[in-house]
Amino acid sequence: MSDPNKKFTANRANIRTQVVPTEIVGILSSEENPQVHANLLLWDFSEGGIGLWISDEVASGTRVLLSFAPPVSLNIKASIVWMESDKKGAFRCGLKVDPSDHPQMVLLEASFRKLKNQPPKAP
Repeated sequence: MSDPNKKFTANRANIRTQVVPTEIVGILSSEENPQVHANLLLWDFSEGGIGLWISDEVASGTRVLLSFAPPVSLNIKASIVWMESDKKGAFRCGLKVDPSDHPQMVLLEASFRKLKNQPPKAP
């Protein structure tokens, strides 16, 4: 029997960094289509790609702007490569980062490392 996750791992050129349970949130929007607007939760990232959970379905191929909330405070341009429903009303998607925004990915990784090393907030 084949591994159902193999389709995702076979095409990866770079190692992914898992972000969850560290919470990095923001908004996904599109200049091409003002109706595209969704809340996002960063799932993982690699040198040239990002995995997200988002609140609304967005068509594959859509060029989007990811605006991460403080303390990350970054904007990254990307295109949606694939999208799947979690059957609970949210969507998981994979994005390819615009080559001009690769320096932003370095800042995203640095922000994540800093957040990951902070002690948990008291309840």
